[in-house]
Amino acid sequence: MSFDPIAFKQQFPLFSQTENEDLVYLDNAATTQKPQCVIDALGHFYSHNNGNAQRSSHRLARQATNMIDTVREQARVFLGANKKEDIVFTQGATHSINMIAYGLRKQLTANDCIAVSYGEHHANLLPWQEVSHATDCELMLASPTLDELTKKTAGNTKNIKVIAISLASNALGTQTDIATLHTIKKHYPNSIIVLDITQWLAHQPITLSALPCDFAACSAHKFYGPTGLGLLYGKYDYLAKLEPLLTGGEMVDTVSPQKSLYHSGYRGLEAGTSSMAAIASLGACLAFWAEQDRNAMAAHEALLTQHLHQQLQKICKKNSYLSLLTQAKNNIGIASIACNAPYSIADLALWLDKKNIAVRAGEHCTQLLWKKSHAHIKGGTLRLSIAAYNTLVDINAVVAAIEEYCDMIDNADSTNTLTVFETMDWQALLDKKSWQQRYKQLILWGRSMDEQAQIRQPAYFIKGCESSVWLKHHLNNEKHYFIVDSDSAVIKGLAALVLCRINNKSTKEIETIDFDTYFNSIGLSQHLSESRQNGFNSLFQAMINFTKKS
Repeated sequence: MSFDPIAFKQQFPLFSQTENEDLVYLDNAATTQKPQCVIDALGHFYSHNNGNAQRSSHRLARQATNMIDTVREQARVFLGANKKEDIVFTQGATHSINMIAYGLRKQLTANDCIAVSYGEHHANLLPWQEVSHATDCELMLASPTLDELTKKTAGNTKNIKVIAISLASNALGTQTDIATLHTIKKHYPNSIIVLDITQWLAHQPITLSALPCDFAACSAHKFYGPTGLGLLYGKYDYLAKLEPLLTGGEMVDTVSPQKSLYHSGYRGLEAGTSSMAAIASLGACLAFWAEQDRNAMAAHEALLTQHLHQQLQKICKKNSYLSLLTQAKNNIGIASIACNAPYSIADLALWLDKKNIAVRAGEHCTQLLWKKSHAHIKGGTLRLSIAAYNTLVDINAVVAAIEEYCDMIDNADSTNTLTVFETMDWQALLDKKSWQQRYKQLILWGRSMDEQAQIRQPAYFIKGCESSVWLKHHLNNEKHYFIVDSDSAVIKGLAALVLCRINNKSTKEIETIDFDTYFNSIGLSQHLSESRQNGFNSLFQAMINFTKKS
């Protein structure tokens, strides 16, 4: 078998829609697109087989029950588990890890330790924090390389009961060395090892029965499956010892007035009615995977990852305000770029969005990673994440768009001060025929404003903004004066546009200004992302509130 990314992409109907024909989708670490067979399976279940599994004796109920049993077996094969009884259907990886953490509570004491990498997604950190608080056991934060666990010495007497780690980082794409896992298990043979395999499955096959792990968690939507469905893998004896997170129908064996007995294994962990249509859709997804040449897919993704990193390295070398935090080696297909102050990674993400390129900017639910390993980074990173339907054309498109953005920044005039307000007017934006041209103008205005270091302190910080924003106000002879600063040139440009209207104005004068009409005329609500628009609204409302207090 061989792999053709063009033919593969044609199986995903989102890309054939008119509005998405030119879409470059590089936000696959957040969620992957769905092939037609996965989408069809949802509708087919409701149209042909909708019945409540394991509850009724009629034909539809039997079909639903048989379908769930079949998909559980498919999941066993896909994950490389020994028995289908090792598989539990959940709402997603977050739900799975919470089930594991909660289920182990009664097995932990104050003398035990839970080891978690500080590079973990919050879904594999916060549940363990809660369990450590509830049991008074120690929470140990290890490095993403797990060096602290691979170098056990005679003096290390910690009773590490649980080790929870990701097989691949959602922020940096780095893979955990399988040999490292074996070393850890050798050092801590009685420890329970929990793997977050969410980012791994779309890129590499797995055989959990051959790995030194006792539990694993994943979300189907990360590997072309439906949203709202996940898998929890656990060795059968370990599943039997988990305390159920949820109780209710079907998971109960015998009900008594004061105390009830639950089924053991997966049956005691799947309370209530399952998301049967999603499970049917997952079955189609797993059948889809069974038809793919995974080695050829992985080779294609590795080629894209290598090319992307090579091109980004050239851009970062040329533009010192950008830095590439990842490398292609040992990477599942993620590149992360950071922006140095006073530049904003969110501005670049919005620029790419207007180029029809989907990426993600932010901390990617890994705040501890940035605080401990990259403390100089503010505002997170721009994450480009690859899937098998991406092509070299996609990579070249995003590289060209980033280069264009950098050229625009480099050409911005940064010599003026806040007197830039005097040269601004709304008509200058309205004269621009496209949002990209208006966006560029906002960036140029924002870049023309000097950094206001004197107000970059907590007293002037505006909460609720995606980017860091500071605002200072004072009143003189009943006239309002403001100073604004932000790590986002776009926010600074928008703020300056407002301030050119309200600076040196009285409250009565400001009350006559129809800002809604102004904002609608330049298309803020249509073109700013919801988070960016909410942030600007927080800043704008803070300005207006100052004028009302006077």
